[in-house]
Amino acid sequence: MRRRSLRVGALVLGLLTGPLAARAGAVAVQPSRVLDTRVGTGAAATRLVPGATLALPVAAAVAAGAGAVSLNLTVTDATAGGFLTAWPCGQSRPATSILNYVPGRIATNHVVVGVGTGGVCLAASQPVNVIADLMGWFTDAADFRGAAPTRLLDTRVSANRLAAGVERRLPLAAGAGYSGSAVALNVTVVSPTADGFVVVYPCGPRPVASTVNFRAGEIVPNFTIVSFTGGEVCLYANVATDVVVDSFGWSAGTAALRLATPSRLLDTRIGLGWASAARPATTVQLRVAGRGSVPNDAASVLLTLTATGGTADGFVTAWPCDQPKPLASVLNLRPGYLGSNLVYVPLAATAGTVCLFASTVDGSSVHLVADAVGWEIGGPTRTPPLPDPPPSSAHFATLPVGSALPSDAACAAAVRNAPEVRAVNATYNATKGTRANDTYARVTGNFTGTTDEILQWAACKWGIDED
Repeated sequence: MRRRSLRVGALVLGLLTGPLAARAGAVAVQPSRVLDTRVGTGAAATRLVPGATLALPVAAAVAAGAGAVSLNLTVTDATAGGFLTAWPCGQSRPATSILNYVPGRIATNHVVVGVGTGGVCLAASQPVNVIADLMGWFTDAADFRGAAPTRLLDTRVSANRLAAGVERRLPLAAGAGYSGSAVALNVTVVSPTADGFVVVYPCGPRPVASTVNFRAGEIVPNFTIVSFTGGEVCLYANVATDVVVDSFGWSAGTAALRLATPSRLLDTRIGLGWASAARPATTVQLRVAGRGSVPNDAASVLLTLTATGGTADGFVTAWPCDQPKPLASVLNLRPGYLGSNLVYVPLAATAGTVCLFASTVDGSSVHLVADAVGWEIGGPTRTPPLPDPPPSSAHFATLPVGSALPSDAACAAAVRNAPEVRAVNATYNATKGTRANDTYARVTGNFTGTTDEILQWAACKWGIDED
């Protein structure tokens, strides 16, 4: 099988130095590659195979006195469908997973896991190459205390899958080391009936946010850290699905790391936080500090980042806007991809921003959505951000009889961003027509976009109501 180009993390070996390494508490850093079994970084240059345990030393974090680390894990070149397990070395291997994979696809997931004797241990159920990028660490147990991964829920076993539109309360007391006010969870969606999302949140008002995004029939994990009250969190799915939930540790939320109900900071489909879709030639500069639940003096942020509406292979990178763009990726794209990953990233010191860059093989764009789930205190005092402009809500209505009809370009400029709700249309919608229609000259086919965007464009061209 031909190997695809894959960018996941900067190739940085050895210990981190300077102010970042000296800080205590919760520390987000520029990603550093600590493992790549394809090329022999951090382990032998061979796939991780069933029955083997790979001990990852995470030397920079250990040197800083870390009790837990933040890792972005990527798997590729799988020979069969399987899963990856992560846990603190020195403890028994748990009956949990952090990442699911199938042949021919690159899969990524974030994890915050305790550092045991010898570091973090990894095991695979089927042969696969594993890449790990160190994103940060926690030295204060009040920030995060890793615990033995524990399965809290598996609706396949209980035969009680999440119903569409029905809130489910999940007790947390069964998790190893149960304590604090926030919990680290890996939430895996299994065989959903349709495209959709699951959101995990402190029980109470349901936020406009998502934790896991998925296509029908997929198995999709995503890691999150969520605050809780009354010893439980709530789950909500907009379509019926099985779900598996594993706990990885706990936070008191009283030190540098703070958690809150997820708040949406970016949605390029409606112009929230950025005017249009993320395009390969454009870097999205997302103001985070002072927006949603994030205070203006935050030092770093935990974001659930979602990509949707893309039509090509590619990847998304995230970094503080006052630093060079790394070679790391936090999401790996494919045609029709709908997926999420947790990102732990420092904020630009003065602007309080995170930069996002989407790269696709054919230069096509992709929509990005970002929800803040937590932050690290201790950043500088900043100028408050401007209020968010209202999302785009324009509507193409029928023009008066005799009105001049707009051009292709005028209508293309006026189209509002909208997600692709019919994945089977994506390939066709990305192809322009080769000539104008013989009978109706205005049917030029000179536009590409999602199904909804094409309908908007056609309504504009003909001067009729888009509905």
